[in-house]
Amino acid sequence: MLRILKQTSERLTLQIQPSVTERIGRIIFAGVWITLFLVPYAASVRNTGVFRLTCQWTEAEQVDCEAVRSTYLGLVQQAPVTVTGVRASQFVVQERSDDRSDPQSIYTALLMSRTGATPLLRLDAEDVQERNTATTALEIVNRLNTFIRSTETELSLQQDDRWHANAWFGLLLILAGGLWLVAPVMCRERLELDRSTNRLTYRGQHFWGWQTRQCALEEVQRVELRSYPDDDEEPSYLLLLVLERGAPLVLWENCDLQSGEEVLSLIQGVLERPESS
Repeated sequence: MLRILKQTSERLTLQIQPSVTERIGRIIFAGVWITLFLVPYAASVRNTGVFRLTCQWTEAEQVDCEAVRSTYLGLVQQAPVTVTGVRASQFVVQERSDDRSDPQSIYTALLMSRTGATPLLRLDAEDVQERNTATTALEIVNRLNTFIRSTETELSLQQDDRWHANAWFGLLLILAGGLWLVAPVMCRERLELDRSTNRLTYRGQHFWGWQTRQCALEEVQRVELRSYPDDDEEPSYLLLLVLERGAPLVLWENCDLQSGEEVLSLIQGVLERPESS
């Protein structure tokens, strides 16, 4: 959208920025895009968080254990699991399959007590492979069984998967995509042509910062409206200033033909006007 901030016989100030409709549309589209990708992402990190296990020998000469686990990158805290009279821990491998996928191995650590078996931690095959540097279900079982047979009075284990690289890499990709969609909303270009001082001043505000350029009006070789095909192979236009030194100065991207010609005519009118004495 073009705004004429000042127009006199000696000075022309233009500001080009996205329209309100375009800004709202891009923000809504970015929000929908992020939401659509966050749903499967949340499912992929549902088991990612912090797992803590504390066991101790009591005065009744039995082992009591408490397990606390958080999911979804540690944001959701699950209710603690308390098991008294633990006699042993067992590692179980199960094969789970359905008609749409290949069999998948599920690794489960169980606490065996007088009242039965209590599931402590479940990991699928991918979890075990990705967390090979952390405490897996099998290692938890081995350490707990060793503790029960030892003379130690307390055991404390922790598995923290919140900083796993794959989890954060996926989230960063989703957010980066949303920022890329919203970035054009931040664009503002202001062009000042001052015949009295014989100066051209350009200030461009973009998502990553500001761009400023100044030069004498005589250094402007021409103002040009270039046509190029957009993603739908429809004609779109680019308004730019070709300078004697440096790269061309892009004033307006993806403008329509009529608006581009109007701005081009305004700029040419100032450039072709004789310099005031």
